Amino acid sequence: MSSYFWTGETSTISIQGKDAKTFLNNVSTNHILRLHPKEICLTCLCNKKGRVMSLFYCVCEDENMFYLVMDHALKEKTLNLLQSYIILEDVKIVDESSSPTGIDAVKEKISFTEKEELRIQMGVPKYGIDLTEENLPQEANLEDALNFQKGCYIGQEVIARLHNLGHVNKKLCVFQIEGNEIPPKDTKIFLDTSEVGWITSACLSEDQKIVALGYVKYQYLGENVLHTKRTTTPAATGLVRVIERKTSPR
Repeated sequence: MSSYFWTGETSTISIQGKDAKTFLNNVSTNHILRLHPKEICLTCLCNKKGRVMSLFYCVCEDENMFYLVMDHALKEKTLNLLQSYIILEDVKIVDESSSPTGIDAVKEKISFTEKEELRIQMGVPKYGIDLTEENLPQEANLEDALNFQKGCYIGQEVIARLHNLGHVNKKLCVFQIEGNEIPPKDTKIFLDTSEVGWITSACLSEDQKIVALGYVKYQYLGENVLHTKRTTTPAATGLVRVIERKTSPR
């Protein structure tokens, strides 16, 4: 199971009906047909260009009932997308967020700040911050949400072609940054004088180190030390150490 999780409020949508399983399989990136009751998988809704429009856990209650658990900010968008995909399928889509039958997110007894630190250190992208409609799933290391053996779904051609023949232009990485100031979102990252990426999330860790998430252009993924300033002179402040990356194009 994927280690993807949320640091804020979640919402739940149910998909009910005799066509629920095939409907979800046809519109999302993972192999929903393989789910058995009480099993769960991470999956995406993508557009025709393979960009991520929504991301959620799909929970199989039984063959005709599925729960989709997602970041609360994605609820309305996901509801609208799913409704727009229905043609003649026998499915009913219900917002279960305030219902006792909905699936509640696990409420860990840790603060938002602690969860945010854990999220960044684990390289988990937050939709709207580290992951947007401009991103392909593979750019954000969401391979756990993809299945390359299933049939067609929206965006499948682009995602499969990238998997089989190419590589992404950038990858989400985890950084440790030297200095005392937490860099704001979209801070640029350099190798000497060349701009090679940017930061999407950053926070101060429990051991008083700055950790961050951000994208690095594919051709620079092998570099271990970068910088938040355009410079040819090594300096401690703003030094960016890449501490986790996934360089595989697939």
